[in-house]
Amino acid sequence: MLPLTLQFLIAMIASAINERTKRKLDYTLEEVQVVKEAFRAATGKERIPFTPDQRRRLAVVGMELSPALTEAKVPTGGVALPWLLSPQQATVPSVLTPHAWMPPALMETNVPSGGADWP
Repeated sequence: MLPLTLQFLIAMIASAINERTKRKLDYTLEEVQVVKEAFRAATGKERIPFTPDQRRRLAVVGMELSPALTEAKVPTGGVALPWLLSPQQATVPSVLTPHAWMPPALMETNVPSGGADWP
């Protein structure tokens, strides 16, 4: 495990990068809203008409972005570097190990003599 001082330094750098990225994203979202408002005022339309090529380009970028968004979702108050809060004590491997399980052999069932399998 890394020394505590180095862990703290990495956490501070990661936090600064995360904050700067969040500010950039907030600015970009506000810029998109302004452009949409200007488009709405100029044309009276709510939606921007995209060509099929533009839709395809947006879809490709969106698919590349989606896994990154799901991995980076941290709840409010969550920890960006979970190893900072990992337990300090050592863990001991378990003595118990899983074994392959074989189903029991088929057994004959007792049916009364002269009985029918199906009424």
